[in-house]
Amino acid sequence: MTDEMASLERELERLARAVTYPAAPPLAAVVRRRLEAAPRVWALPPARWALPTGRQALAAACAIAVALAVVFGAWAPGREAAADFFDRIRIFRTEESREGEPGVTATQLPTEIAGAAVSPAEAERRLGLPLMQPHYPEGVRLERTLLQEFPGFVAVALFYEGPSGLSFVLFEANCCVGKGLGPGATASPVAGLGREAYWLQGRRTVVYYNASGELVQRSQRTTEANTLVWDADGRVFRLEGDLSQEEALRIARSLR
Repeated sequence: MTDEMASLERELERLARAVTYPAAPPLAAVVRRRLEAAPRVWALPPARWALPTGRQALAAACAIAVALAVVFGAWAPGREAAADFFDRIRIFRTEESREGEPGVTATQLPTEIAGAAVSPAEAERRLGLPLMQPHYPEGVRLERTLLQEFPGFVAVALFYEGPSGLSFVLFEANCCVGKGLGPGATASPVAGLGREAYWLQGRRTVVYYNASGELVQRSQRTTEANTLVWDADGRVFRLEGDLSQEEALRIARSLR
């Protein structure tokens, strides 16, 4: 191996002597002359390198958020996904389909809550998050659990019975939820409950959105039950039932 390397080295030396290269200019002297002739602009004011103030940092964060929104909004089918980046609960007004256009009205949607009956342990495993359970009112008990499977995500519906005939359904989903308000329906923001929360009354369409921000058609149903919806702990919660807002909030705040 040593002899082969020595032979290769000799061949390369002979090749170098056989090749004629143009004379190399004195680069060091040329560079020095150009540096001395150039204007003195190398020093920058110290302020250019100062750390941003709180206001500058906030402005930079806002600029980044706006840039992301523009990128998502310009990328089809990213307009809905841009909303997911900032908001996992969508409240909107429903409209009847225009003449000649296909559409589904609220009166044509199912009202029943569909899903496969599973154990709470199985529902928790499929959701990928620990189920949150209410500790109010005293004596409340879980009657049944339904698993709703959709492409890319799942939702769990927990049916509870309490004392004096109180009943409600708690939904937990690892996706985005939409509420289409029909005529006369209302949505009021609720403070102090998760990232965002709303109290809803009146006839509404309930829908799910997948991770790409696309509406999942077979997830649509309609309900008139009073509903508290909020975003917290990595999921969207919905509490449906014949409840007052005060009762719904007490149940929501008792989840553990």
